[in-house]
Amino acid sequence: MKLQTSFKYILKIISLFIISTYSFKVGADYTEKKCRKSFQSLFSDKVINIDIFIGYLDMESNNKKTLDKQLESRIEKLITSSCINSPYNQLCDFIQIDNDNNENKKTFLKDYISLNNKEHQLKIRLFSSSHTNKNLDNYGENYKKQLKKTKGVEDAFIKSLQNSHEMIFYIGHRRFGAAPSFRKESALSLLKGNHGEKLIEKGLEMNNKDPKIFGMASCESYEYFASKLNKLMPGTALLLTHQQVTFLDSMNIVLTSIDSLLDMSCSKKFHNELNTSIKYLYLHEPLVSNNSIDNVKYPKLYGFFEEHKEYNQPRRVEALMKRSIFEKIKIKNPLYKN
Repeated sequence: MKLQTSFKYILKIISLFIISTYSFKVGADYTEKKCRKSFQSLFSDKVINIDIFIGYLDMESNNKKTLDKQLESRIEKLITSSCINSPYNQLCDFIQIDNDNNENKKTFLKDYISLNNKEHQLKIRLFSSSHTNKNLDNYGENYKKQLKKTKGVEDAFIKSLQNSHEMIFYIGHRRFGAAPSFRKESALSLLKGNHGEKLIEKGLEMNNKDPKIFGMASCESYEYFASKLNKLMPGTALLLTHQQVTFLDSMNIVLTSIDSLLDMSCSKKFHNELNTSIKYLYLHEPLVSNNSIDNVKYPKLYGFFEEHKEYNQPRRVEALMKRSIFEKIKIKNPLYKN
């Protein structure tokens, strides 16, 4: 009797193991198919356009410098380096091409094979916003040249949206809701918090379809932009941050995301690689409690590996900034011209 009971118990365990194994396999197969479907949509065209826009990176701690041109040079060096020595699997060995004297962009090309050995050409367009890396000069003696540079980058950003390019990324200040920003923003722009939104709306007015992926590598972009971006581009996957980020980490977030997508990494691997790329764990305010990694909210790609959800309402700049802050700003200063 005891032997018979033991035998039934063993059979039950074996049955449960087989069922759980089968369920895991079915779940894994479903996840894999869903992942492949996302990449089939991303790589549906012959030319894959990837646009990286670096905003006007003036520094609050040092009003004399801008850093976007330095970041542009760093990205250029990384993507044109040999894949043998590169930290990236796909984002390397790009060749820069002539832009017909267009100083507003740099263009890089590379052949690429996606799902089912489908051949593509990758085209990266890289933009910076500063005329020079000297902030005071840009809005002083070079003011007209800076305005021309800003206008050129803004027009390119609008055109990128109009042409529904596959991947569009912004690296820069959040401007308390006024981003994307390719200029030194005025206090009035910060209070209104809608300059970048108007650029996006203008770009979407004439496009036939939403871009596949739109990334905001700025501080707390989920809180500031998720809701309105999802309303403006409901068919677009959104790469967003949850805490403050350094300029270098903003760059790492964008480049690692592009590389992982070109590597066709599914959700878990994609986000693991993204989290690993962040070097400074948001050591800006708000500080990580006890410097504990458990309290860090990492960036995430929403709406690509899964359906979009209802997003939190963005913060309003009026609730974050006291009027007294702007009383100290001299609006007539050329640094604060629009």
